[in-house]
Formats: sequence, structure tokens, C-alpha cells
Amino acid sequence: MRVPRISRRSALVLSATAVALALSGGVAWAFWTAQASNVPAYGRADSMTAGSTPSGTVTGTSVNLAWSAGTTVGGHPAGGYRISRYPSASGGTATAAAQGTCAAVPANALSCTESNVPAGTWYYTVTPVLGAWQGGESPRSAGMTTGDSFSLSVPALTAGNAATVTLTAVAAGHTDTGFTGDHPVSFSGPGNAPDSTAPSYNNGNSTVTFANGVATVPITLYKAENTTLTATSGNVTGNQAVTVTPGAAAQFQVPAPSGAVAGAAQNITLAALDAYRNTATGYTGGKTLTWSGPGTAVSGQAPAYPANPVTFTSGTATVPLTLYLAQTTTLSVGDSHISGVSPSFTVSPGAAAQFAVSTGLAQKAGAAFPVTVTALDAYKNTATGYTGSKTLAVTGPSPAPDGTPAPSSVATVFSAGTATATLTLVKAESTTLTLKDGSLTGTSAQLTVSAGDPARLAWSGVTVSAGTLSSPCMFTCTDTGIGNSGTLTAKIAITDAYGNTVSNLGRTITVTTNGGGFTSPSTGTSVNLTTSATGLAESTQTFTFKSQNGSWTSDILTATSGTYSNATATVTKS
Repeated sequence: MRVPRISRRSALVLSATAVALALSGGVAWAFWTAQASNVPAYGRADSMTAGSTPSGTVTGTSVNLAWSAGTTVGGHPAGGYRISRYPSASGGTATAAAQGTCAAVPANALSCTESNVPAGTWYYTVTPVLGAWQGGESPRSAGMTTGDSFSLSVPALTAGNAATVTLTAVAAGHTDTGFTGDHPVSFSGPGNAPDSTAPSYNNGNSTVTFANGVATVPITLYKAENTTLTATSGNVTGNQAVTVTPGAAAQFQVPAPSGAVAGAAQNITLAALDAYRNTATGYTGGKTLTWSGPGTAVSGQAPAYPANPVTFTSGTATVPLTLYLAQTTTLSVGDSHISGVSPSFTVSPGAAAQFAVSTGLAQKAGAAFPVTVTALDAYKNTATGYTGSKTLAVTGPSPAPDGTPAPSSVATVFSAGTATATLTLVKAESTTLTLKDGSLTGTSAQLTVSAGDPARLAWSGVTVSAGTLSSPCMFTCTDTGIGNSGTLTAKIAITDAYGNTVSNLGRTITVTTNGGGFTSPSTGTSVNLTTSATGLAESTQTFTFKSQNGSWTSDILTATSGTYSNATATVTKS
């Protein structure tokens, strides 16, 4: 069979047509190539293969890549290679190599270096090209991390003690000796001490000087903690876990007892602190402590502090404490080297257990006077919780000479444990005043009650020869059955309204009778008596009255002074 000849012009047309078809079909790497020169020219199809996965190493900010040669399917070598990098192992947007030999388009060798690569982890690809044609992009390389990081060498750290941190700029696992000169470096991580002292880095300077990738930086940390120290300079960073131990004990932290009540035991926790108020965990074992601040109760009960020695564990000790004086105070604790004072706190009184009764030392019969009553706890603190209306039983004072009873109770209102009651006593005497509410009781100091203002005349020291004498026989008096020639002997006194004899009042008093007569100090139907101007106002003389004989029923004796109420005495024959 005869093979038709294809002219060179036809071959070119066919070739152009094939290229157009290939482009319209999306096969960008297909192309036509001519046969050897010793055969008629005709077209045959070929295409580029995908690139091989590159390998690489990192030096500082440079990535050194190498890959295998690429060819066409027909064995023709690639004309060059395009280098790209991605920020992740899959997905993301490709970035063409920008600097160094990898930036050539195309790179003609089987290796290249991209320099000044931004810090990060990058995944590289290789795409072979031949003229205007290119093969498929290679799979991505393993991640390659560029840029420096800091390695921190940190010594043992104690709060408040200066230390030196060594910073080393590291790239690809090696010291980056090119990292030199002054660089701004900031530090973060450690916190402020409990007393608010902030960390000190590089003596407050923001610039650190590196030599061949290494710098030393003075730091002082103040907070005892486990933390991470981070150093950062632009995109270069590094960190190191550190432990800051507390310093030596310099003070005690003494808590204010919470809700302290007089006589109630409670526990408080003492803490030994360093100079920056970190718990000084090295303060351990038995310690001899001294205590001060709270006072001794009115009852004489002194504060009860824990017995020595007090055992501390890792800087703290929980101890019992009992206070007895209700007050606002502070609590101070010390050993031979350190001390501490609590915030101000209040010790509240306990429940009411007794009364304190205050009357004043002298009062007058018949005159109302205030009595201050205070509810006290067991340690004689004012029991401020004892409040409201109360009726208190009263004992101690005696009835008046005229028979008027002493008060047996008094109503009052307590506020914050204290009340003021009003009492009126009727007997001139030395006495005490006892008040009671259930189990609560209290007695005043000795109280002297004097006679009230002079108001009345009264019979005093009355005796009769026969008959029955009334009781009392004072302002009025009756002797029933004195009989004929019976006698009544008495004195006359000036008294207050309740029959208490007043003092130092000299007066002349006349005693008269409507029957019978007086036999002394004079005879007749009247006698004059004089009361003493010093001492008790009682007549200095005794008078004697004698009833008549014969037929009679009763006689009346009357004492008058013209100033005070009269006294009368009635005697009956039978």
C-alpha cells in the first residue's frame, strides 16, 4: 500500500491544530515534537511529568532545597523548575520563592536556596517547566521551620534575689551567631508579688546586647510561683518553665479573728511571710511566740493564747485563741526575729449572765432617783444583745416606818444591754438594791437613804401602862383599854411623809389633851417639848399623860407645831 506523503506545510498545520486542540482541552503540558532528521517530518505528542518532592535543610532564615530531575514522558529533560512554599501541609495559598537562587524563574539546577524566609514552618513544592510548558506540581515537602527562637537558661530563683538569665538565639537547632548587637527584648509571665512589687528585667532597659547570638540579662522576680518566663524580640521568642521560691521569713501575717465572741474559742492561721508577702515555706518546726493586743476582761480573765512551742509547717500554723474583753483591737504576734499585727477587729460580748446595778451612794426617802442597770456577760462585758422591755424584781429596801411598802418591781426598757429605771425608796436606812430577771441578777453597792423633807409630827417611843397599843403608833395612835389613871409616855418627833425622823431641826411642839392631864415634864392639860437642833429631830424630853378617874370614854392627845401636820393619839377607858 502506498503511504500518502504529508508535506511539511501540512505537518505544521497539523501541529498547530493539535496544539490548539490540546489547549482547548486543558492539557497544558502536551506538545508536539519532530521525528529525527533522517525520516520524513511528522508530529508526535509528548508531555511533562510532575515534579519530585523536594528535601531541604534550614540555616537561620535560609532554606536549602534539593530535588530529582524532571523529564517529559518521552524522556526529554525539564528546562527548569519553579519553587513555591505553603504555610501548611495541605491547603493554603502558594508563595513563590522570593529571594536567593530559588527565586530564579526558572531555577535551572537541581538545588537552590531561598534566603530571608519569614519566620514560620513552610512546605515546599517543585514544578518542572520546559519552555512555555510546565508539569504537575510536586507533593509538598516536610515542614521546614525558619527564623530564630530564644533558648533561656535560668538559674534557681528566689523571690527578691537578683539572678542572671542567658538568652541564646537559636535557628535550626544551632546558635545563630549572626544574631548580634542591640535588640529590643521584652519579658512576660511572672506575676507581681503579693505586696504588688513587679518583676525587674534588665534593670529596666528595653534593649539587650547580643554577641554571637548570646546575651545575659539580669532579672529579679518577687512572686513565689511556678510560671513560664517568656522572652520576645519581634518575631523571635522563647520561654522556660521556672520556679520562684519564697525568701526567708520576714514578718507574720496575722488574720483578724472572724466573728470573735468573748469567751468563745476559735482557731486562726498564722503565716510566716518573706519581705514580699510570699508564704515563707522554709519557716517550720516549733516556735516560741509572744502575743499582745487584746485586753483583760473586767472580770479579770486574761486572753488565752496557744501554748509554746507552736509548730509551723511550710510557713503556716493553725492555733486556738480565746479572748474575753469585748473591744475593738488588734492582735500582735512575734518571735525573736519577726512579728506581725492583724487588721483591726471587734470582739463581741457574750450572752447576758448578770446585772450591774448603779444607784449613786445617797438618796432621799420619797424622792425618785435613776437606777442604771447593765446586762453583763460572764466576763462583765456589756451584753449588747439584751434589749427590749423588761420588768425587774426588786428586793433589799425596807418598808417605811409608817408601813408604806418598798417597791417590789420596776419596768424599764433595755437598749444595747443598758437601761435606766426610776425608783422611789421610803425607808431611811443603809441598804442594797437587788434586781432580778429570771436567772439574771445583780446587786448595787451599799446605798444610804436619808429622811425626806420634814412634813409631819409623829409619836416616838410610846409606852402605856395598860391597854392595847395600835401599830404603827406614829402619826395617829390608839391605846384601847387604858383604864382609869392609866398612863401613856412618849416623845414627839419631826418626820418626813413616811415617818422617817429628820435631823438637825430644833422646834417647840405643844401637846394638848381634852381629858385627863399631864404629869411631866409639867402638869396640866398641855406641855411644850423641844426637838434637838443636832442629830435626830426628836424631843429631848419625854412627856407622861394620865387618864382621869370616874366615868369617861376616851381622851385625845394632839401634838402641834404650827408648821407640820399634827399627830394625834386616842386613849379609851375600855
